[in-house]
Amino acid sequence: MADIPPIAWIGIGLIVAVVAMLVPALTIFIAVGILFIVVGVAKMVRSSAATKETTNTHSYHTASPRNEASPNTRVCFVCGAKNSALANFCGHCGHRLS
Repeated sequence: MADIPPIAWIGIGLIVAVVAMLVPALTIFIAVGILFIVVGVAKMVRSSAATKETTNTHSYHTASPRNEASPNTRVCFVCGAKNSALANFCGHCGHRLS
């Protein structure tokens, strides 16, 4: 199931709130519009923080891991972390090791 982008939540919230303000019989929907806007902003902040965290966690791998691997380790080609030779998934990023 696809995730709804934050800008869609904010846009729908603005439309609902503005229409509810213009039509007196729909004043209850002002709160619904504001709720949509709040959810959209929260999703935007959360995705921004997750992107920043992902960028920072992988930035310290500078050496070429392929030259450093020994027969007892498997190197993740996504993040460059060394893992046990028996590992199926990277212990650092969780990517499947091939």
